[in-house]
Amino acid sequence: MIMLFYLGTSLINTLASIYLGAFIYFNNSKAMINRVFSLLCFNVAIWSCCYFLWLALGDDRESAIFWARALNATAIFIPIIYFHLIVIFLGISKGKRFIVRAGYLLAVIIFSSSFTEFFVSGVRPIVSIDW
Repeated sequence: MIMLFYLGTSLINTLASIYLGAFIYFNNSKAMINRVFSLLCFNVAIWSCCYFLWLALGDDRESAIFWARALNATAIFIPIIYFHLIVIFLGISKGKRFIVRAGYLLAVIIFSSSFTEFFVSGVRPIVSIDW
């Protein structure tokens, strides 16, 4: 029963993030704040979809570790995209351009190691989640 709750909320989060991101993007795709907000929404949607698939398809150790790594790999970009959004919202883009670019570069570097054992070394069953 509790697993259905986790599955349902992650699926709702995926669909809501896609809808919100698309709505904002197509409302005014030329505005930088709309593009970055939509990027954040789509990244959260991918993260939430990976969470859903981890719960739904993670029946064995190998698939569970794959989806756990995918879940963490997509989460890497959420902080820098959020920081970028706040910088645009506050109107301080020009002064923080180097920090934003360095943050994206760092996220890409960390992402490149996200499917290795250095990032997620293993999974184990806890509470009501098998893996």
